[in-house]
Amino acid sequence: MKSIVGKYINDRNAYLMQEEPMIFHCHHYNCFLQKSIESTSEYINVQRILVDSAQEVSYSIFRSFFDTNELNAADKIAAIAELHRYCGYGTLDLSGANENGGEVSSNSNHYVEGWLTKFGKRNEDESGVALFTAGFIAGALDAAYDQELGTFGAEQISCKTKGDSENIFKITLEHKKGLKPSPQEGTYQTKTMTNHPDSGVDYLGIREALTSMDIVGNEEGLISAFGVMLTRMFSNYYVLISFKFLNKMNEEMGEDGVQIAEELLIEAGHICAFNTFGGIMESAEWNGMIKPMLKTREDWVHGIVACCNTLGWGHYEVKELIPNKKLVLEVTSGYENNAFTKTFGKSERPISFLNIGGGAGIMNLIYHGDITEAPELNEKYYNDLFKTKGRFVGKQISCRSMGDSSDLISVERIDE
Repeated sequence: MKSIVGKYINDRNAYLMQEEPMIFHCHHYNCFLQKSIESTSEYINVQRILVDSAQEVSYSIFRSFFDTNELNAADKIAAIAELHRYCGYGTLDLSGANENGGEVSSNSNHYVEGWLTKFGKRNEDESGVALFTAGFIAGALDAAYDQELGTFGAEQISCKTKGDSENIFKITLEHKKGLKPSPQEGTYQTKTMTNHPDSGVDYLGIREALTSMDIVGNEEGLISAFGVMLTRMFSNYYVLISFKFLNKMNEEMGEDGVQIAEELLIEAGHICAFNTFGGIMESAEWNGMIKPMLKTREDWVHGIVACCNTLGWGHYEVKELIPNKKLVLEVTSGYENNAFTKTFGKSERPISFLNIGGGAGIMNLIYHGDITEAPELNEKYYNDLFKTKGRFVGKQISCRSMGDSSDLISVERIDE
């Protein structure tokens, strides 16, 4: 069976599969971001945002793959299930669906397992939690059966987060209008990465080692690494759900809605940094490969920034670091701006929410707390780092979607 094959592009620190950019994110970020968007369901149709965005990116990658590879119907279905497993989304059994609809099951699912671990059971009146997988299935079937984007609809009718024995999706012919293919790489930039003159951290060596690791789904379609459940996720999925969410909140509530959305998106970045960066800096891989390079606490900053350059997020560089006081990060070809500028055009305000939250997370982990002592990364420690006096807060001072050449994130202590 022929499967979609990925490649890592060094001059933009991007991981591509069939020209669709893929990035690593963990269940903490995935589930918290979804929960944040769902918290505004009183005002906007959040399920349409989450399901439709997944359908758009899934359709795009499979449409490209099927157009360039001659596959029979059975091999197309197998390729869909294999990508879902490989990327850490979980298992898929598509045998109960065809060109007229049907049912698909997912015995093991990233969002379901992540949600149960992080938040526990869903309420009876809530939808199933695997909204990404619903959209993934619908878009993949659109492509597999040579239909227009939006032809299929998928709804999760059974979910383990609600006490059901398995995860089941009902597939129908919905013929949704207004869906658009993903922007793929968008307006990316290129840059040659070098080691930083102020640190002995081997940026190039770390990138080579980590991007060579075989981080893929196991038999259950899950990726367990660095103390979290990882996914190789479509970067454009995050961009689409984040900015459709922000735009809808703006339509419904104006500036108040925008502020609510921005705060939730930045908080998702905090959650990501705390769990993903914290997990990396307490991992066996860090201790064996990176920690021996670290002579100072500032080297810890450089070490985790070097790891950022292996996640597919773009090119990260420390432009200024004042110990215990300030960090300025420059991000070139950041995935948020790559897709935003192609999909939504010019922005009137900074939009690198993951990096704003992520930059603050680096400084809080290393200087406000002490990740060097390998503390337990629990809710209490998170609150100690991100909700107490003397914490670090990020602010975007330059944004490519506003016409600047790159993104600059400034992180400083506040005494509130």
